[in-house]
Amino acid sequence: MPFDGRTFLDPFPMYRRLREESPVLWDDALSSWLLFRYEDVKRALRDAETFSSADPMDMASEAPQAARNMAAVDEPDHSRLRALAQPAFTPRRVAKLRQSIEQLCDELLDRIEDQAEDQGDAFDLVREFTVPLPAIVIAVLLGVPSADYGLFQRMANDALFVTVKQQRERGIRAMNELSAYYAELLADRRRSGTLGDDITSDLIRAQASGADVSEDELVAMGNVMLIAGHETTTNLISNTVRCLSENPDARAYLLEDLDRSSIVLEEVLRCRGPAAGTMRIALRDVEMQGVTIPANSSVVPLILSANRDPRVFDEPERFIPDRKPKKTLSFGSGIHRCLGEPLARLEAKVAIPALYRRFPSLRVDPERPTIPIPIPMLHGCRELPVRV
Repeated sequence: MPFDGRTFLDPFPMYRRLREESPVLWDDALSSWLLFRYEDVKRALRDAETFSSADPMDMASEAPQAARNMAAVDEPDHSRLRALAQPAFTPRRVAKLRQSIEQLCDELLDRIEDQAEDQGDAFDLVREFTVPLPAIVIAVLLGVPSADYGLFQRMANDALFVTVKQQRERGIRAMNELSAYYAELLADRRRSGTLGDDITSDLIRAQASGADVSEDELVAMGNVMLIAGHETTTNLISNTVRCLSENPDARAYLLEDLDRSSIVLEEVLRCRGPAAGTMRIALRDVEMQGVTIPANSSVVPLILSANRDPRVFDEPERFIPDRKPKKTLSFGSGIHRCLGEPLARLEAKVAIPALYRRFPSLRVDPERPTIPIPIPMLHGCRELPVRV
């Protein structure tokens, strides 16, 4: 079995070996075919006629509202739903959030600075910074009441376990809780008639104006935004700190000019992107690397492995801060490319300079264990102890 507790923290030796020895591999634990090479991963992401995105986690019977999200449907439904959500994530609209994100970063770092003095300059970066920052931002964007931040965050985190066979029940339960929560939020807004400048209000207005979208699809859209809207950025910021701790020359490169954060982040996305993989369903028998994947099989294109394929990237195991890599698949590819990419990039571009401006000696604490997220589709940390 390729995935176990030892590989979540550092899957790259496994990826490197299997890219060469078994680039298309059946995994019993995931009941899926795993793809390790760049060309195969890219094909699975882009070839919608062969690889379906329709409910790849088979949630339709157990979590029917969650199964209607735009990431889990094929055309033409995908484009219809994406068009409804797209205005919320245009670069221009996202750019307007910069000042608010900068202010939030400062508030969180002020609190960390006060606490760190009492804790020997040590703290958990995930708990204190990389989780609350994007969680608050996406909650504000959706119009989630501030008193509910902790509640939705807990449900969103638990929902991610839907991809883990041993904890699928936990994930399904959280998906349904999150659906009920967002359905009630929609109902409250309609009852009160109070619509503001947030995504939930936009969705209600669009539906009232005749947009072709069902109530279940609105609920599913809120679900996927609440889940993906904070998990991606949380992992991206945490993984950046890990990369810079492992590569002191890269940290020095950034500290010389914090405006280089945009350049450094591109290499982080290649080297330690926030998504390890995604899921698809083969619509027909398909041959890849001499292996026939049967129709109706679950397929997992491993993005994190593809981004280190030596057939595409020179010296792929080296972290080169000014590499400026092209062709990375970190936010997906094709029609399902991550809708929230502009927001995730902005949050990271604000957060990383803010972190290192405040704590230039920030580094992973070697004396305390880094705890990975035990979910094969993600690459990040549940706990990241650091010192400043």
